[in-house]
Amino acid sequence: MSVRINIPLIRWRVAELTERCGRIPLFLCLLPCVLVIFWLSVMVPSTAAQYKTLSDIHAQLKKMLPVERLHPDLKTHVTTSEYQQVNILFDQLQEHHLRIRASQYQRDEKAGAESLVLDIPAEGEYLPLVDTLWQLQESLPIDIENITLQRTAPQGTSLAITLRIRLRKEGQ
Repeated sequence: MSVRINIPLIRWRVAELTERCGRIPLFLCLLPCVLVIFWLSVMVPSTAAQYKTLSDIHAQLKKMLPVERLHPDLKTHVTTSEYQQVNILFDQLQEHHLRIRASQYQRDEKAGAESLVLDIPAEGEYLPLVDTLWQLQESLPIDIENITLQRTAPQGTSLAITLRIRLRKEGQ
């Protein structure tokens, strides 16, 4: 069964519809259709890609790590979920080509709820940093408390970055 498109018939129907309704109401009716087509062609695939990235991160979080065997001293300082979150955080930073120089963490007891505060000095470009922070903010329970940006050279685009990130518990 072949479908034949009859162009003169379509032009006749469009001209007839335009004559009945008028051009402005017809264009106003077509605007939502064009917006829906735009949404389906552009926004839905990017949203699906973001959901896939989010599901990959959640799959990484569900994977149990042998923290007790590798680092027995971490057991008293960092919980397994915090260790996984920090691991994902550093993986995301390195995936976006941000070079981490060192990091420090400390416990912070604020209003009875313990949280882990990370100080991360890094080096990299501005746009990958923004992308990484946006992804981290969407996928992990973190608060970005402080960001310091400085150019490493007057003519260069590389930045010396200092991040202060607070890991929240899941329920907070």
